[in-house]
Amino acid sequence: MINSLNISNFRGFRDIELSRLSLINVIVGDNGSGKTALLESLFLTGGIGPEIYLRIRAWRGAGDKIQFGLDRDQYEALWKEIFPALDQNKAAILSFIDSESGARELRIYYDESQTTLMPMDMNVRTSYESGDIHPITFEWRTEKGEPQKIAATVTSQGIIQLPQTTKLYPITFFAATSLVSSDENAKRFSFLSRRKRQGRVVAIIRSLFPLVQDISVEIVAGGPALFASVENLDEKLAVGSLSGGLGKYLGYLIAIASNPKGVVLIDEIENGFFYKKYGDVWSGLTTLAREHETQLFISTHSFECLNAALPEVEKDPSLFSLFRTERKQRECIVRAFGGKDFLAGLEQRIDFR
Repeated sequence: MINSLNISNFRGFRDIELSRLSLINVIVGDNGSGKTALLESLFLTGGIGPEIYLRIRAWRGAGDKIQFGLDRDQYEALWKEIFPALDQNKAAILSFIDSESGARELRIYYDESQTTLMPMDMNVRTSYESGDIHPITFEWRTEKGEPQKIAATVTSQGIIQLPQTTKLYPITFFAATSLVSSDENAKRFSFLSRRKRQGRVVAIIRSLFPLVQDISVEIVAGGPALFASVENLDEKLAVGSLSGGLGKYLGYLIAIASNPKGVVLIDEIENGFFYKKYGDVWSGLTTLAREHETQLFISTHSFECLNAALPEVEKDPSLFSLFRTERKQRECIVRAFGGKDFLAGLEQRIDFR
């Protein structure tokens, strides 16, 4: 389990340390206060490569297409929002300490020792003395093994290249604005099914969606997808067609069950669920996370959703922590509350948001 998290010079965070992490970590706060950025810091530290940030950027609606013929101005515009106040002169440093694997750190910076010289007709000479591109570099360090540097290099034709690292941390991110991947869900469910570990997931789904009798992987138009057996229907229905909320919830449960002792990040958990379902959603997630020792980081804007967690927090407050993000002028800060404080606030109907 991740015991502590440090964020330095990333998005709105100048320098914060969170040391009261639990199995289930709930994050609340106003728009623009850093909830999603906190989740992103964990996801980025987990690995893959520079491509992972471009994926996050697309989830935020900043565009998912990169043109050919990038010059220095356009290249750096892709990465500027990593850094507070768009100041790219100081490295972003993200790190956490895992109870088993130890410390893991990610540094994001421009490597001035590497340069791509762009042709004269591709340079944008506005405020720059040179059109040379220094590649953004993602450098991961762990307690075991050598540091691994992965740079988003650019060819002399302005084509960006995005290699990946092989030293990955078991972490999954469900962004608020992205659809749960049908293909990825099918692969994870198949992994569980082959090992006869899908029964618990199906049982939790049935408690929330009583019409569903079973879940299976089917091949449609050459691709795998999850289908549900439904009462009084002779043919199975695609999970997403039956209910968007069902598809999302199933994705969360499958990720938890297929990632024991890993981490699952969920941004805006309330999306896609009727408010009367919130209690069951918390119950299913908490039960499965406890069984598989999978750590959860969950953000929410909803007062109703937050209060629906009360029965689960009452069972064992030590499983929970609450973090409230706030923006003070141009800087984001985080206030931490332990499980007992979280429980007391829920019982008194305090609006932590």
